[in-house]
Amino acid sequence: TDPEVVAFVDTPCGSHTETLVPDPANNRLLVYSNPSANTTFGSPEPGSEPIHCRGFDMIEVPLDDPSAASYLRFVPTGHPDTPPEQLHPCHDTAVILGDVMKAACAGGSGPTVWSLDPADGGSLDNPMFMFHRDLGTSIGHTAAWSWDGEVLIFGHEPGGGGQAQCQATSSVLNRTLFFLDGENGNTVGTFLHPRPQTNLENCTWHNLNVVPTNMGYIGVAGNYQSGISVFNFTNLSNIKEIAYADPAPLVNPNNPAALELGGDWSTYWYNGLIYESDITRGLII
Repeated sequence: TDPEVVAFVDTPCGSHTETLVPDPANNRLLVYSNPSANTTFGSPEPGSEPIHCRGFDMIEVPLDDPSAASYLRFVPTGHPDTPPEQLHPCHDTAVILGDVMKAACAGGSGPTVWSLDPADGGSLDNPMFMFHRDLGTSIGHTAAWSWDGEVLIFGHEPGGGGQAQCQATSSVLNRTLFFLDGENGNTVGTFLHPRPQTNLENCTWHNLNVVPTNMGYIGVAGNYQSGISVFNFTNLSNIKEIAYADPAPLVNPNNPAALELGGDWSTYWYNGLIYESDITRGLII
């Protein structure tokens, strides 16, 4: 009820989203800080390591003294000797622990995956690069693991979320959600947005998560003005939407013929409920 700032940590690349990674064995919390865009400092582009910001920053927070939080390292989306122009920014990094021990960043043309497993030479604070998959996208946005780590979901955001990219006439690529083999990154399934929207509804696949259930693979997504989508990807050759909530198009008060920005910014399942953050309507449960 009365939060107090106990530390600030400067990062070279700024921050758009954060992923919190518990490391109780070392009495600390690790923060994977994603810069999102292709941030560049200096000239010529794309800058030098790590200033090209094609990866994510890592911050260490001691559990017994959060005020001692400090910058740990920059993790590029490739091998240490990979030229910066071949690397990709991270908008969102998904981590799965337990028996899987992997991290996946969504950004640019596709996902990048690291191993956090010492058996592969990785660790929570020094991930080992495994692969990047080029899927032909321009703004990689979302990465999510199935609950067993077998499948990695990759979503992208053509037009930055402010355009009507879910029309029946929109390109197939711009309406596609990708499902990859979590071990090698091969595409094992795709899902085309199932409900065409009008030219006045901003829409892309956006923020999503996976339901931990023994009923198979179930995902929940928020896709701007196409609303909530619940999809079953147990059969990766026949992925189906099993529930949705698609509100009416918003009306621009100044120009009804123009697009009015809005819709579901994020939609997540948690503990039996779906929590939706709507740009214009607020929190909906």
